Amino acid sequence: MEKVTFNEEVKKTFKSIKKAENGKEDFFIPVYHHNQQIAFLKPLTKNNLMDNPTNHELIKLLTKWRNANSKWYPTVFEATEEGTKKWLNDQVINTDDRILFMVETVNGISFGHMGLYRGEADNFIRGRQDILAGGMTYALRAMLKWVFNDLNIDELFLRVFLDNEKAISFYKRCGFKEAYKIPLKKTKGKNEIKWEEITENNTDKAERYFSVMYISCKR
Repeated sequence: MEKVTFNEEVKKTFKSIKKAENGKEDFFIPVYHHNQQIAFLKPLTKNNLMDNPTNHELIKLLTKWRNANSKWYPTVFEATEEGTKKWLNDQVINTDDRILFMVETVNGISFGHMGLYRGEADNFIRGRQDILAGGMTYALRAMLKWVFNDLNIDELFLRVFLDNEKAISFYKRCGFKEAYKIPLKKTKGKNEIKWEEITENNTDKAERYFSVMYISCKR
């Protein structure tokens, strides 16, 4: 099964949204349940990097969520607000094939985020458990609808640690299917731990696995 990549048109769309160009200043994806809007997906844009109190709180929130969920990331380290802001600038806003959405209630309260990166669904975090039960499920379904209908993407992948059973159940509820596993080995640096893929010619024993999952839109 060959993994997909985002084409130039998709990258162009991401860029116009993140840079707030071509009428995309107020872009968002509505999230519905039983035909009632319950939330929306709000893209992180260059405006979120401006120096103001609201954006300071956003960076603080992203940093808090990153540290609370670090064991589910391929690279584990202690995130800082300065590092989070740099990551948002370099790896989200100024990366052509990536977009990240905050998941917010209709009243503008953030309770999670999710995005798209290099042909994959990416960066799922439910930051608050006390808001809108089922909200992340409906949000992912809304993002998938946008991916298939507006971006004209036929297939989407994601990677999740095989031991993250809760996340795997969540993705299956939204239509993803398990495709194959990737064996991983742990490497330790000075201030971080990385889970790296074991290549075909490598004799290292797997210490953990990614489950690669996919969802297709049959046109």
